[in-house]
Amino acid sequence: TRRGKEGKPVVNARAEYGMLSPTKMPKMANISQFMKLYNDVYSDANNGQLAYSPEDQEKYLSGVDPDLFPNVDWLGTIYKNHTTNFRVNVNVSGGSKLINYYVAGSVYKENGMYNAIESPEYNPALNWMRYNFRSNVDINISKSTVLNVNLSNQYDKKNKPDSDEIWIYSFQMIPNAVPLEYSDGSAAAPPKSVNPYNLLNKTGYVQQFTNNAQALIGLTQDFSDFVTPGLKANVKFSWDATNVNTLSRY
Repeated sequence: TRRGKEGKPVVNARAEYGMLSPTKMPKMANISQFMKLYNDVYSDANNGQLAYSPEDQEKYLSGVDPDLFPNVDWLGTIYKNHTTNFRVNVNVSGGSKLINYYVAGSVYKENGMYNAIESPEYNPALNWMRYNFRSNVDINISKSTVLNVNLSNQYDKKNKPDSDEIWIYSFQMIPNAVPLEYSDGSAAAPPKSVNPYNLLNKTGYVQQFTNNAQALIGLTQDFSDFVTPGLKANVKFSWDATNVNTLSRY
């Protein structure tokens, strides 16, 4: 545990910024590849007939009517290519003959890979924010008595969509199953599956708040001048308090 020492205040600061990306993402068939493969299989089973005629294929590719002829890159829409994190640390230490101190604070934020639609009123994005505070103070009550007061607090805020199945359904969806949403803004849903775009952006999100506070107070008495050299006694008192709140928004 870092402690302060007698001297002028010393300030240290550090900032870090990073980028994160998946180790590997699968490459899914695009609309052209899907229709070709589907036509090959369908033709073999149906005496040469095609599931997608040349005219239909052109409509899917041209985007002439995205409601009836959708063309969606589900993984490219649901997920980002990369995301970011940052950390800022600041600490101050110093002291005098009476008191020594070390005070530190830090902020850390990590964003998620979901490409959610964010707004001040509704934000289903995946992210994590953490605040840390620590204070270690040593007070020389007398020549032989030292009071140590160590305080720390950690506050976490986690935000995520209210679904754990986005990953599954984004892999199951074929490019022309449904549009992300219809042109009038209404939700699009396939007959026997779930639209992952709806799961991400239109089915609610969860915020979890965690606060963890800790305290350690110690009193050290040196009996070298009263009993025998090197004899010390130490009394400590500590407590922890944790509070967790979860808020679901729809």
